[in-house]
Amino acid sequence: MLFGRTRAGRGTCGVCEFVPRPVALVIGHPASIWHLIDALQLEVDLLVAADISWALKLVEDGLRPDLLLLPSTQDDDALSPCNQLRKAPLAADIPIMVVD
Repeated sequence: MLFGRTRAGRGTCGVCEFVPRPVALVIGHPASIWHLIDALQLEVDLLVAADISWALKLVEDGLRPDLLLLPSTQDDDALSPCNQLRKAPLAADIPIMVVD
């Protein structure tokens, strides 16, 4: 039996159970939020999309991230990308965090 118990009934026989980690999709240039990415990388699988259009393509192709991280810059309006993501049916229910 592959997932059997040890003789004493404690633990498994050297087989680890796969537990998927949360996935966060960073949209844009992560250099501006490197401190956050550095802190998250031990707990979360991070993927980077160059811009909103790439992020939407990834979601349309089946990626279901648990969180969208959107770096904010002084010359960028964060509300516009959020609205684009909310209008996309497959991305509408994914939480968005705008970080500065």
